[in-house]
Amino acid sequence: MAKRAPQPWVRNKDHAAYKRLVRIDELPEKSEDWSCLRFDGACNGNGQLNATGGYGWSVQGPLGCFVWSSCGSVDSKPVTNNVAEWSGLLDGLSWIASQPDIQRQVSMGLRIEGDSNLVVKGLTGGWKCQDRRMAYFRDLCLDQIAKIGCHWGAVWIPREQNTVCDLLSKRFLY
Repeated sequence: MAKRAPQPWVRNKDHAAYKRLVRIDELPEKSEDWSCLRFDGACNGNGQLNATGGYGWSVQGPLGCFVWSSCGSVDSKPVTNNVAEWSGLLDGLSWIASQPDIQRQVSMGLRIEGDSNLVVKGLTGGWKCQDRRMAYFRDLCLDQIAKIGCHWGAVWIPREQNTVCDLLSKRFLY
C-alpha cells in the first residue's frame, strides 16, 4: 500500500520549535528574564482583489523595557486580515532571529502576544491550520522560533492591550 503524502496544514508535532513550547499555564505573565513580542495586522477590503494590508510589531526586553518596533505592508495576495496578522508575527520573529544581540536578550524565553486567536492557537498547535496559506505562515514562524532557539509561548490578548501594534498595522492602509 502506498504511503499517504503528508498534509501541510496539519501541524508537525516533531518541529524543533515545539520542543521548546511552554504551556500557557506555565508561561510567565511578567518576567525579569523573558522578552515579549506583540504583533497585529489589519486589512482594508478583506480578501478582495484591491485589498490592502499592514502589520505592526513591537519587542519588549526583560523587565518590560522597549527594544524595537516596526510596521510594513502585506505583499501576499489576496490580502486578508489573517494574512496580515501572520505577516506581523513573521516579520517580528524574523527581525529577532536576524539580530544576534536581541537573540541573546531573548535567550531565556519569548512570550508572544497577539489579538488574533487564530494565529495564537494555530502557532501553538491548539487549532489546525485548515487553510494552506495559514499553514505556510505557521511553518515559517516556527522556523524562525527554532532559529531563535529559546523557550517560548503564545497567548491571546484583548485588542485594548495591543494598541501600539494596532496603530502600526493601520499605517499602510490608507
